Amino acid sequence: MNWRRLFSAIPNIVLTGVGASAVPWLWPFAALVIWNEVWSQSKIELFPRHGIVISAMWKNRNEKQRIQKREALDNINEELNEYGHSKMTDKEFDKIIADLKRMQCIEIDGEEIWLREWVKSTY
Repeated sequence: MNWRRLFSAIPNIVLTGVGASAVPWLWPFAALVIWNEVWSQSKIELFPRHGIVISAMWKNRNEKQRIQKREALDNINEELNEYGHSKMTDKEFDKIIADLKRMQCIEIDGEEIWLREWVKSTY
């Protein structure tokens, strides 16, 4: 969730709530407007490095579609290095893993990542 965008939506949410409180039959419509504001602010912004992470993990998974976190980061950095990109930090890796988890592409079990989605590369 992008907190900056959510905070920028608060005035619309408040005005919608206050306006609907004066006219009770508007409450369902106000609820829809508020839900839309919150939902639109909770989208995850994806970058090419998200794709690199999921692809590298897929290429190096075991037969149970799992990979150790440390092994995943090492594989990702090897792939980034191969294509002349800068290494991924632990902090960046953790953020991308959190995004993929929120998207339900992966599940985390201790230090193990379970890849729930299939990856197919086409060229």
